[in-house]
Amino acid sequence: MRTTLALAGVSSLGNLTAAVAAGGGGKSGTGPSFNVRPRREFPGGWIKETTVADTPAIQDMAASYVSMQPGSLRGLHWHRAAAEFGYVISGACVLSVYDPFGNSGLQELRAGDVWSVPRGHGHSVWAYGAEGCVFTSVYDDGTSSEVNAFEVTDFLRTERAEIVEAVLGVPVAELGVAGERAPILRAGAVGDPALALTPRGEAGPPPQPFGFSLMALPPMRCPGGWFVQASKENFPMSRTLIGAITQLDPGGVREPHWHPNADEWDLVLAGRARVTLFEGGEAASAVELGVGDIGFLPRNGAHAVEALGDEPFLLLSVFNAPEFEAIGMSEILAGVSSEVLGRNLDADPAVIARLPRGERFIVKR
Repeated sequence: MRTTLALAGVSSLGNLTAAVAAGGGGKSGTGPSFNVRPRREFPGGWIKETTVADTPAIQDMAASYVSMQPGSLRGLHWHRAAAEFGYVISGACVLSVYDPFGNSGLQELRAGDVWSVPRGHGHSVWAYGAEGCVFTSVYDDGTSSEVNAFEVTDFLRTERAEIVEAVLGVPVAELGVAGERAPILRAGAVGDPALALTPRGEAGPPPQPFGFSLMALPPMRCPGGWFVQASKENFPMSRTLIGAITQLDPGGVREPHWHPNADEWDLVLAGRARVTLFEGGEAASAVELGVGDIGFLPRNGAHAVEALGDEPFLLLSVFNAPEFEAIGMSEILAGVSSEVLGRNLDADPAVIARLPRGERFIVKR
């Protein structure tokens, strides 16, 4: 499988919300950028998506970008084939998740927070505030999206009425699901999030929360930027996906590296960068990414990221693995003896002695 990355010239747009709302700015045929994906409009907002149908090189991951109006609701649903990792880009929401063990996770989330919903768990998102809510969801299955999820309202309206009434004790006609399908994003009134944080029935709290404050973690700081991640070690509910934020300061470089256990899906949140790709032999290339662009690198595809311009570069990365693994150029060269490395590189011992003896991760040019 060849490495693919999106390329769209959207650096003039100031932030991700503006970039995606513009609905353009990229070049046709350049890859899976949210900037060039069509919107699906609903009464409560709009959705953009990219799946394996759009990008055949990305077999095992897909993503949606969701813009919710103030007070709107992403209705109760579940995904048959995928776990979901969400990141709140702006605004605030209440996430509701129901698990197979009779527990309800009801949680208020704000910009910079993440969530992880395992496969088949019912969940919804309410943009309760006056700002609305913008989020992206990444799935560990190439076919999944918000628009092909299983909707609870469809479930109720298509099941035999006598079964629904026998189970719920209420006539189907009184549930408001008859007639046309309910929209995925439905308009609603702004409200108090406290009203949505208590289950109406007998459900108890989950053993671990489904939402997590990623930006509250202490980042790993380096000379050229910083890195923070949520994995099952600090976010136990994130069982199959890892989320991370990387910031490269102007002149910052994420050293060339690869991931032995995971594909990497990226979304540019701010700034611009050049990504260099090594694909084996003498095959190498470079692309530039701007706000709203998506990058994808299959496992073990070596890559480096270099910030461009005078603004910091901010990147959301999601990996389809339970644990973060990476091998960088500096550390693999430090992991063998000087004798072996000198023979491998055919370099003078004095040159070998000047090489780093540990991981560099993010450096400053």
